[in-house]
Amino acid sequence: MGCCAAGRREDGERGSVVTLLCDSGGRYQSRDYDDAWLAAEGLDLTPYTAELDAFLGT
Repeated sequence: MGCCAAGRREDGERGSVVTLLCDSGGRYQSRDYDDAWLAAEGLDLTPYTAELDAFLGT
């Protein structure tokens, strides 16, 4: 069994390679990190923040 995408291909395996690229969020600071803007847009991040906090605490 190959240890990377090329090796797996050589072994006849099929699948997907997924990459997530993130940025610092600086371009979104004035809205995505602004509680008043989020509330005005009807966005409540509380349940998601709680899930992330629980995950990071384990």
